Amino acid sequence: YKATVFIIVNRLLQWDLLDWDEVRQLSAEGWEVGVHTWSHVDLTARPDYHGPLEVVKARQEISKRINGPVKWIAYPFGAWNPQVAEWVKKGGYQGAVTGRMGLGDPTDGREIGFYNLDRIPIIPGRLPAVLDIRLRIFRAEVYEFSRWLSK
Repeated sequence: YKATVFIIVNRLLQWDLLDWDEVRQLSAEGWEVGVHTWSHVDLTARPDYHGPLEVVKARQEISKRINGPVKWIAYPFGAWNPQVAEWVKKGGYQGAVTGRMGLGDPTDGREIGFYNLDRIPIIPGRLPAVLDIRLRIFRAEVYEFSRWLSK
């Protein structure tokens, strides 16, 4: 599996986590660079004009900065609805992840498919990174197994 870093465009330099040179380097090293919108707003609470603008403007800016495609978006706060999923689809994304913990199976019967995927978030400062990743993957596998058992 390859890792994905989701970028909030207008906060990238404010939070001092990454700069554009580092984002380009990650992309060149095979990381997927995705969008976390322009300004990290709840898209379900945005009017019809502002929501799509958050999605499209961010994708265009990141694509320009990394000189490559941007295929994925992470919904801010994990919040989405069918209208937001449609904005994302029309914005040219291949898929979207929610805030739900899981392994992201688009074939599990969800009506939105690739625009409603679970994920394994990695949050800076929690545990040493490798241990944090392994624990989160294990939790996601246990969660998916329990969902499978309950079917």
